[in-house]
Amino acid sequence: MNVTTSHSSLRTTAIWATVLLGGDLSWAALYTTLELGRTAPTAVSRDWLTTLLGASGALMVWQLLFGYWLRRGSDLRARLVVTRVSASAVPLLGCTILLVAAYLSDSVFHYLFIYWVPRGLVLWAPLLAMLALQEATLVWSVRLGSRAKRWLCGENSAPLLIFLAFATLYIYSAGGHLYTPDEGSMYRATQKLVQLLPVQPPCDPDESGPGGLKPEFSKYGLVPSLLAIPPYWISRIAGPQPDPPSAAFPIPNGAYPLVDLLVNPLLTAATCAVLYCMARRFGFRASTALTLVLLYGLTTSAWVYAKTFLSQPAATFFLLVTTYLLHREKHTTTGCALAGFSLGLAAGSRAEILFLAAPLGIPILRALKTERALAAKPLVFFAVSFLLAGGTTLGWYNWVKTGYIWATGHGAQGTLAGFSTQPLVGLVGTFTSPGFSFPLYNPIVVVGLISVSLLIKRRPWEGCMVAAFLILGIAFYGSFGDWKGGFTWGNRYLVVMLPFAVLPVGTLLESGRFRGLGYMAIAVAAIAGFFITFSAVIFDFNSGWLDLWEHEARERLIMWNPSYSPILAHARLFHDFLYTGAKLDLYIYYKLGFPSLLAFLLMFTAALTLAARAAYRSGNQADRDGLTGDQAHT
Repeated sequence: MNVTTSHSSLRTTAIWATVLLGGDLSWAALYTTLELGRTAPTAVSRDWLTTLLGASGALMVWQLLFGYWLRRGSDLRARLVVTRVSASAVPLLGCTILLVAAYLSDSVFHYLFIYWVPRGLVLWAPLLAMLALQEATLVWSVRLGSRAKRWLCGENSAPLLIFLAFATLYIYSAGGHLYTPDEGSMYRATQKLVQLLPVQPPCDPDESGPGGLKPEFSKYGLVPSLLAIPPYWISRIAGPQPDPPSAAFPIPNGAYPLVDLLVNPLLTAATCAVLYCMARRFGFRASTALTLVLLYGLTTSAWVYAKTFLSQPAATFFLLVTTYLLHREKHTTTGCALAGFSLGLAAGSRAEILFLAAPLGIPILRALKTERALAAKPLVFFAVSFLLAGGTTLGWYNWVKTGYIWATGHGAQGTLAGFSTQPLVGLVGTFTSPGFSFPLYNPIVVVGLISVSLLIKRRPWEGCMVAAFLILGIAFYGSFGDWKGGFTWGNRYLVVMLPFAVLPVGTLLESGRFRGLGYMAIAVAAIAGFFITFSAVIFDFNSGWLDLWEHEARERLIMWNPSYSPILAHARLFHDFLYTGAKLDLYIYYKLGFPSLLAFLLMFTAALTLAARAAYRSGNQADRDGLTGDQAHT
């Protein structure tokens, strides 16, 4: 038996070693071919052979160094080290297909040989994927001290690392500029607020906002403008300064880049962390909660709107925090006070949250049913803190702007007068419009809507609350006269409902009955959502709209004709990028180049791997202690 096991282990090790050697040789051969041209086996030149051996040798040396670090820094046996090192070379095997295509097809070879963008992608993407896998392997396997192990086993370590990972991602992928006139209005409100402060940063007294407009109060929520004060203050003192319009950033912009780089990226990263805590409180396993965070953070429009200075990310974060604080087994005065304060800030971000937050009555009713004491002190603290935060950021701000507490200065929008006389058009368009559909731009929403019934069966109170949020949000925004949300990306208004649309997917992940079909549906939706979202992350969605205008598109065509979908416009932008190397809508990459991409990849991979390791350890610890849901997170 031992001899058989030994032979099997040797055979497995030999297979993985072959994968390692094959991956290194494939990449080295592709690199040499694209640098020096194709060659016949019988006519290999000395330069060609030297380049091939040098590239493959450099890769092998790197693999040996990685194996040495992995062996010294972990408790893995030598055979497992060989397996892990070889597995990291799997992305290089994809070069084999490209190498064969380059030799069999003249058009493929000339395309990769002539155009530097696709050549750089096929050569560097496998190497970056290999580095990410190696770093993830090292971070996952490295030996930790007792103090670090205890910290990773704590329930708060995973949310903190999730925040760090997604903050890195969203800051790096931010454009560093404003995208819409709505953002310009809120930015000018920030300028106005800074002018009201008793201590002023040094500035030009004639400074104006985007497009030369003077500071003013915004018709939109006050909270995003308040959150922008620190980065705006820092930028006034230390920079960086706004960039002039360019091919990468076609809209004139006078806003400090730091505002766009910090406010919504950090808010959306914090939303990912709260979503993990919310999923754990719903009773999902730690691995399921982390999967839901990845689905929300990487495959939905939340990533796109993290690049902007719009008010939806702030409203999403504060509404989700309120829901999390109210959804617990035992309520405290501090928790209820924080929940009320958070709800007030959500209303101060988007006034309609006052209406859309109605499903929060479900956890309150549940608590009243199970906790008689909640009817007194905690509810009073909730109401007082809500009135304090909401009255300041919404009521007082409305009074300053318009002279009336309930008038936002936004006209009919957000009021009953803003509803369409034909609400079915907006409701149908919310689901089926090629230009503004909520599920089309967020395919995981389809899986989430289907999974709501499973969540209701598993946890009736939570399922009813999530269903109420989704029904109310879709019915409210879909009945707007402006149900589309303007020329941005997909359906802008319903971004607030994305966390609640993703949460039910957890029941499908943990369902034994539909596991195979459910996993397939989630995988398809995740892949489609990632590429749709990624196309709007790397290219400014204003460039997509400019492309549609050049193709003589009109609003009605964009709404109902698939040929004029912004998704196809961004596909054309990517095609043009491959041929011309047009600038990407990535401010840090635009300023610092490829080294910044490598540094970002290493930071994001390390933080995300540590988050997965913390979720795994804390989840196992909770399972060993027999804790679930609210108990596990507490």
